[in-house]
Amino acid sequence: MSIYETERDGGILILIQHFGAGEFRYRDFHMASSSLRRDLGSKDIKALVIDLSDAYYFGSEFIGMMIVFAKAVRSHGGQAIICNASEQMLEVLATMNMSKIVPIVETREQALQSISS
Repeated sequence: MSIYETERDGGILILIQHFGAGEFRYRDFHMASSSLRRDLGSKDIKALVIDLSDAYYFGSEFIGMMIVFAKAVRSHGGQAIICNASEQMLEVLATMNMSKIVPIVETREQALQSISS
């Protein structure tokens, strides 16, 4: 299984993380993240939804990469939003003041509605 799964909904790219703490390989993470970052620079991607519903590892590497991904989309006028974070992840995101950088909503549906409005 790939580290990231992506889905497209028009100009919206939905990113789903697929790795746990025991599965983390820095090299694989870096390669997949670099490729995705290049894709996010495309102007046809108007928004990024980072769906954490399948995320079991949440280290500083991934938090940093979420910021990089959000900046890549915003560099051409797009927006990013995080959804489906567990209670534990929400605590970490709150500690990092992540909502000041990337809005956080409860569900994917709310994320898509927020982007559409």
